Amino acid sequence: MSDFVYTESDDLLRIRPEALSGDFETVLQYAERESFSEGDIMIVEGTFDEALAFVGEGELEVFLPAQGKHDSITLHHVTSGMVIGEQSFFDCEPRSTSIRALTSGHWHRMSREQFASLFADHPALARDLLFELGRIVSLKLRETTRLLSESANVHTET
Repeated sequence: MSDFVYTESDDLLRIRPEALSGDFETVLQYAERESFSEGDIMIVEGTFDEALAFVGEGELEVFLPAQGKHDSITLHHVTSGMVIGEQSFFDCEPRSTSIRALTSGHWHRMSREQFASLFADHPALARDLLFELGRIVSLKLRETTRLLSESANVHTET
């Protein structure tokens, strides 16, 4: 039995275990379980790290650090069942945001090398995981486009 807590929700940004051809437990066997405590900075904007992580339990805040006189900007909260780090996992670029733990919990961190092992051992499962990650990246991009469009409309109306 896994310690991965999947919460049924209409939140489209969660990994859907039913979308994977195999057992999600198998995916987690290729990842490292790491615990975090409230206040821990788990990811720092601008650092190089190509791993992604599946949040097992707890709540994390995705934010842009303070710049000059401006406070940090919270972009969203991540909870059990969600994935983080997929952008750097795919594009091998530095982290675009920082992540702080709001509660204690754990995640399952998967490096590109661990994913390659999963792919070698379970190619269909790895393929399905890539499609699921692609779905999530696409939804995040659509939300960003929607927010930019709303922002542009607000600025043209004033």
